[in-house]
Parts: sequence; structure tokens; C-alpha cells
Amino acid sequence: MKTLESQKIKVHIRYISWLVYLLPLALITGPFISDLFVSIIAIHYIFFSIKEKLWKDYNNIFIYLFFIFYFYILSRSILSESPYLSLESSLFYFRYIFFVMGISYLVKNNFFFIDNLFKSFLIIFFALIFDAYIQFFFGKNIFGWPVLYQESTIRISGLFYDEYVLGNYIARIMPIIFGIFFLINNQKKYSFILAILFILSIILTLLTGDRTGFFLYLLSTATIATLVRGFFLQKLILLFISLITLFFILMFNSTIKERVLNLTLNQIAVQEDHQYIFTPAHDAYFRSSLLMIEDNFLFGHGPKMYRELCKKEIYKKTYFKKDNCSTHPHNTYIQLLLETGFIGF
Repeated sequence: MKTLESQKIKVHIRYISWLVYLLPLALITGPFISDLFVSIIAIHYIFFSIKEKLWKDYNNIFIYLFFIFYFYILSRSILSESPYLSLESSLFYFRYIFFVMGISYLVKNNFFFIDNLFKSFLIIFFALIFDAYIQFFFGKNIFGWPVLYQESTIRISGLFYDEYVLGNYIARIMPIIFGIFFLINNQKKYSFILAILFILSIILTLLTGDRTGFFLYLLSTATIATLVRGFFLQKLILLFISLITLFFILMFNSTIKERVLNLTLNQIAVQEDHQYIFTPAHDAYFRSSLLMIEDNFLFGHGPKMYRELCKKEIYKKTYFKKDNCSTHPHNTYIQLLLETGFIGF
């Protein structure tokens, strides 16, 4: 009986592991499938931990802190101006901690999990990058989705179709790939492949025309290079190749230079005696958010409330050149302060 039970557990672990392996691909398809995967992994761990009586997993300071934060944001949603809207993001927020605990369980009980996870990230990432380069050089990707040319600028979407988030996707997933790399058993075997992936991805992030993604990539790369010990020669070579390549692209591709460099410099410059924070749109979001934060600095207005509060006239300024309303203020720290206050922050 014990042997049969252990075999069933191994099968469950194998199936759930595949959901994690495919998460980068699920993220490309949109929020529904990726969120479904996260929820399945979380629910599976809840039932499995109860069945196997894994109570020790819950005896953790991070678990306690998470649930304190969870019940806090839940209370802020209930007390917000639009409880039903706010609860959409906070009510089921607890699934993320069970997702993390599920991943932790897989790491501990599946010897090949980390290596397989790294391989899956590499395969999906190379496929994504290959498709995007095809779109850049030939005007269409493998599915026939075209490059967007808009006001003398270029936008590449790749497998994201009409959503121009490819640069942001690369900027956020690539550091995770680096993190997994330092956990795998055979780093030397994959170091050259990772170096190639890094060069291709940083160039592609520039080519996408996604300025936020590009600068975020540069920031995360600088952080990783600073914090990781050793690999001095490898880091120096990668830095040199990347900088030279990026320099030549900016110098000889006027379309990319116009969007990433010239447009950015023009937008952050003083216009009509007003210094914008990054761009006129970001300026509107940030200044509106700061007014909201001032009104409830300690507790915040509740999750998902920016989209409602920005409609009020008291949070608008006469010098805004663009509408200050959006689904969020486009800054993680400002959003956290606005929604959860200083306590939540």
C-alpha cells in the first residue's frame, strides 16, 4: 500500500511540475491561463498538505507575515469606496502564498525540478526571441503578425500579437532565468547558452521599442552583475559585447534611436515651464497618485482604487496634457502607498 501511495504522489508531483514548467508560455497567452495554472498549483498544495499533514510547512515567519498583509488588504478593500471592485484583486490574493509553498514542495521532492525548470525557460525563451527576430527582419512573425510602424517609430510584439509588452516580458523573466541558473547542478554546461540568450534578449528589448522594458532590463542586469560574485571575465566580455551592439543599433537605426533616445529626451525635457516626470502621461499618473496618498497616507484607499479615484476633479491638475486616468499609476511603490498606505507599504 505504501509503495502504491508513493507512486501516486510521484505522479501528482510530475503533473504539477509540468504546470510550473509551462508558466512562461502561459504568460504569453494572457492572464487567464497563467492565473489558472497558479490557482491549480495553489489548490493542489492546500489539499495535498492537509492530506499529508504537512503542518510544519506553515510554521514559517514569512507565512505569518503574508497572512497579516493579506487580512490587512482585505480590510482595506471592504472599507474602500468600491468594495466589490477592490475585492476583485484582494479576495483571492492568498493563492499566491500557496503557489509559492507548492513550488517549494516541488523543489524539495522532485530532484530534477530545478534543472527541468531551467530547460523549459530556455526553450520557451529562445522560441519567443526567434519569432520576434523574424518579425523584426521580415516584417511579420511566424504567424503573419506584422510589425507596428507608428509616427516614425517601430513596435515589435512577437507572440503577444497586438499587445506590445514583449520588452517588459523579457525584462521581468530574464532575471528569473539567471536566478534559476545559479541553482542548477551543471552551470558550466549552460553558461555559454545563457550568455547567448542574454545578448540576444538585451538587443531585442531595445528593438521592441519598449522603453520601460529596456531600462528595467538594464537596471536588473546591473544589479545582478553587482551582486553576483565571481565570473568577472565573463561579465566583462558580456558587458563589452552588449554595449558595442547597442551603441551601433542606436547610431545606425534611426527608427529605434528616435523612439528610445530622442523621444525620451524630448518628453523629460522642460515643456512650457513645466518639468515632466519621465513623460507627460507618467507625470499625470504620478502627481494624481501623490494627491491621493496625501489624503490617506496611513491606510491607503484600498486595492484597485486608482482607476476610480482618478476620475475625481480634486486629483487633477490644470497643466496635465493627458488624461490622468488609467488602471494603475504605473509605478509599483506609488501604487502600494496609494492602495495600502504607509502601513501596507
